[in-house]
Amino acid sequence: MTHVKANPIGLQCVLDLCGLQCVLDFSGLQCVLDLCGLQCVLDLCGLQCVLDFSGLQCVLDLCGLQCVLDLCGLQCVLDLCGLQCVLDLCGLQCVLDFSGLQCVLDLCGLQCVLDLCGLQCVLDLCGLQCVLDFSGLQCVLDFCGLQCVLDFSGLQCVLDFSGLQCVLDLCGLQCVLDFCGLQCVLDFCGLQCVLDFCGLQCVLDFCGLQCVLDFSGLQCVLDFSGLQCVLDFSGLQCVLDFSGLQCVLDLCGLQCVLDLCGLQCVLDFSGLQCVLDFSGLQCVLDFCGLQCVLDLCGLQCVLDFCGLQCVLDFSGLQCVLDLCGLQCVLDLCGLQCVLDLCGLQCVLDLCGLQCVLDLCGLQCVLDFSGLQCVLDLCGLQCVLDLCGLQCVLDFSGLQCVLDLCGLQCVLDLCGLQCVLDFSGLQCVLDFSGLQCVLDFSGLQCVLDFCGLQCVLDFSGLQCVLDLCGLQCVLDFCGLQCVLDFCGLQCVLDFSGLQCVLDFSGLQCVLDLCGLQCVLDFSGLQCVLDFSGLQCVLDLCGLQCVLDLCGLQCVLDFSGLQCVLDFSGLQCVLDLCGLQCVLDLCGLQCVLDLCGLHRSEQKHLSLSDLYLVVFEPSHHDELLGTICRDRVLLHCEEAASRGQQS
Repeated sequence: MTHVKANPIGLQCVLDLCGLQCVLDFSGLQCVLDLCGLQCVLDLCGLQCVLDFSGLQCVLDLCGLQCVLDLCGLQCVLDLCGLQCVLDLCGLQCVLDFSGLQCVLDLCGLQCVLDLCGLQCVLDLCGLQCVLDFSGLQCVLDFCGLQCVLDFSGLQCVLDFSGLQCVLDLCGLQCVLDFCGLQCVLDFCGLQCVLDFCGLQCVLDFCGLQCVLDFSGLQCVLDFSGLQCVLDFSGLQCVLDFSGLQCVLDLCGLQCVLDLCGLQCVLDFSGLQCVLDFSGLQCVLDFCGLQCVLDLCGLQCVLDFCGLQCVLDFSGLQCVLDLCGLQCVLDLCGLQCVLDLCGLQCVLDLCGLQCVLDLCGLQCVLDFSGLQCVLDLCGLQCVLDLCGLQCVLDFSGLQCVLDLCGLQCVLDLCGLQCVLDFSGLQCVLDFSGLQCVLDFSGLQCVLDFCGLQCVLDFSGLQCVLDLCGLQCVLDFCGLQCVLDFCGLQCVLDFSGLQCVLDFSGLQCVLDLCGLQCVLDFSGLQCVLDFSGLQCVLDLCGLQCVLDLCGLQCVLDFSGLQCVLDFSGLQCVLDLCGLQCVLDLCGLQCVLDLCGLHRSEQKHLSLSDLYLVVFEPSHHDELLGTICRDRVLLHCEEAASRGQQS
């Protein structure tokens, strides 16, 4: 079926998924996509691109830029306003010239030189050196010597854009950005960041867990000469105007309207409905009934999570997803694919391209008229013949031998050696301190990053993560995971049914605020009820009640409280005190994981729900009366409900 839609800016689009043609006309931009003939022509500002998968050739012409992609000859020439680039995957060379900028990419020699307005950069994967000089900006990357002032022994990087300075010290874990008075310190020990864009201020303190976004009134305006986007966190509204495209995001009313050349989409989280109308394309998402109907130029798709069925009809293309029967049939231009997760078999025939995926027999044949690949996961055999390349990747110095028959792969990248031997199956990665051993016989990996150690032992199947007191043990033998986050402990026991995933019975039960969802992979059932928009998560005493704009959220991780304040856009996340203050349209929620308070505001405690009483401040005009009244009303209702309960 063919559908043409013209719009005020001269955009034309023809979608013919059987004939597979698409014409996009943005006043000069034309695109023809014909996947049956396997041919695509793109004309964007003079850009023409022909994708011909029979000849495997593509020509791109973008305002003088010409690119020929010949997957047989593997050659591409780019000419962008004087820039010329030849991608020859056999010769592997590329020259970029932006009238002064020169870059030679030679994957054989593995070397690239960039000269951009005095900037010179040499990418040598053996020497791995790069010098960036934007008339004041200097950056040295030496991954062999591990220097950069990205020096992985010292781990420091200084970027100077004539005023902008950034120091990246991964050992001290510190970065300072100075951009137009903006100073940002990323200190992963102190975890502090201060952003000041000449009036625009943002303070992120992840150690004290404080975040202040002050965009001089909590507003950000993007103006792309006609295109304007206003981010206003006081009214929580976002307006995108791309000369016709308008988007209003109102987190108080929880409603978003998209108008893109006639396209209208309303996201209403109270009714949980979304309607997309692309002048013929209609989509209704109803999460209460758990049903979605898509009508795109004859395409109809019904997502019914009870019956788990989906029918896609692109006038010729048919797909039936039946997760109960676990079967899918695709017919695209003669291509037929049956995904039968029970039989685990798939046959692809795309205009001469044949691929057989048989996960039971574990065979795969890809034939792109010359390019052949045989993947036999049972026999563990793979043959790649691309331009005469057979299972051997040798970039002169960097050697990678893929021999899935002998099941061995050796990677040597700047002294780093990795041996994938599926008989011995070992890989050692050493990034000066960080060591990882992949031994598929022992299957073990040790990560040491700034004191963090994680052992992946797939024989014992254990992983221990220690992140400043947070400990997680993944034991896939006992199928158990213990999360200790500031005293909070959650046990995921996959052998029993505690936060239950039982992959023998394939059952998972979620109780979200009276909403019960049973993920039974044998019966495949799930019931979600967002009518009251309430959700209670009780994970080992962990309790969460969500009521968003009438939705109130109590995240109680045994004493855990959260308050987010977007009126002054203040958020305090204290992983030690674990406190966050959220003020959304006057609604405030306190998440205090340890019961500690850093906020100086007055709190009214209702169980684990907190209503923050504001004194008049300069933020009042930003909040707005309607927004504040609505939220306070919800808070009063919540208080009433809390007292009743």
